[in-house]
Amino acid sequence: MNRDAIDFERDGVFSLFRKLLIPTLLGSVAMSAMSTIDGIFVGHGVGAAGVAAVNIAVPVYQVMTGIGFMIGAGSSVVASIHLSRKNLKVARINVTQSLVFASLLAFLFVAAVMLFPVQSARILGSSESLMPMVLDYLKWVMPSFLFEIWVLIGLFVIRLDGSPRYAMWCNIVPAIVNVVLDWLLIIRLRMGVEGAAIASAAGIVVGGLMAAVYLLFFARTLRLIPLKISPMSMRLALRNIAYQCRIGSSSLLGELTLAVFIYVGNWQFMRYLGDDGVGAFGIACYYAPLFFMIGNAIAQSAQPIISYNYGIGRTTQVVQQSAAALCRRVRNIRVAALHLLPRAARRTVRRRAGECRAHRDSRLPAFRLRGRLLHSQCRADGILPEHRAGAQVDAVRAAPRIPAAHPVLLHPAPVLRH
Repeated sequence: MNRDAIDFERDGVFSLFRKLLIPTLLGSVAMSAMSTIDGIFVGHGVGAAGVAAVNIAVPVYQVMTGIGFMIGAGSSVVASIHLSRKNLKVARINVTQSLVFASLLAFLFVAAVMLFPVQSARILGSSESLMPMVLDYLKWVMPSFLFEIWVLIGLFVIRLDGSPRYAMWCNIVPAIVNVVLDWLLIIRLRMGVEGAAIASAAGIVVGGLMAAVYLLFFARTLRLIPLKISPMSMRLALRNIAYQCRIGSSSLLGELTLAVFIYVGNWQFMRYLGDDGVGAFGIACYYAPLFFMIGNAIAQSAQPIISYNYGIGRTTQVVQQSAAALCRRVRNIRVAALHLLPRAARRTVRRRAGECRAHRDSRLPAFRLRGRLLHSQCRADGILPEHRAGAQVDAVRAAPRIPAAHPVLLHPAPVLRH
């Protein structure tokens, strides 16, 4: 694992981003592919009713994922700032507190569903005909959500600890286990939805154990440590957890939005089309992770770099280099897209781009700024010709100004006192 390690202080921003993005993206691709393949096995081995039963339980999974993302992102931001300021013990305390709190929260959530499974299934929108399969799925999947919390938070911490490849394998290995068990239990042993639940639970447990073993025994800096149990320590721990949740609340909101979308969709399809309608809707939901994986991978890769450099006060360099890289990548995408358009469409784009000149020369500051930015970008993309010989487009100056740090990072990170 030492060969996998990266150094946030000495490595360049672009080098760090590349080392983090590629493993994170591959791990996201593996999990998205696993979700799609899981749906294929359930659809072929069980049928529409099986897909509908699994989709009834998906909102619970999204809520647990949102909790894991919220606490994982928050603890990673706080821990990276403390690491950059050489507060190693405080960073370890924050990571340990986040895992303990999230585990307790997940345990309470899982216990509530396991104690009242029929009522929970009805709240989720299950029909009487789907009830047996939904109960079979919940009784196996719900206990594994405790391990899901470990792997979700652990991935953030492991990447911050400098081991993005190990974090990637924490996604790939569970995906392989899930797919193999899906084939064995659903296709070969004909265990139906229960087999799909066992396969999913086994994959989640494997990923959670991999993350826990790393944090306990192999972490370079962010090892889990024993926590003090005293009134003062509890108050400080609750303050730290509240701060972490506030930072990661946007991640929770995104997952809750998807959970509400699926939940409402299940109810509406069940009302108007019955079990088959929910099954058809479930097939579409299996492909949803494919649309979010790239954005999630980029955000999760950039987060530790931004937080660490913010902690040591190196925000200007990160913002300038990130803006330049973003402009270059967006420019390449736009040029490729422009050349794929028909000739008439290209003429339309050039005509609209010419309107930038009018905005650029406007007396109104807002229009003048917008026109200058668009005009510079259009010239860089080759849409408009250069007006002066040898004119060069500076990607950094052409990029719109952005704040030196994310708003959530403007608040000082709390320091745990003993």
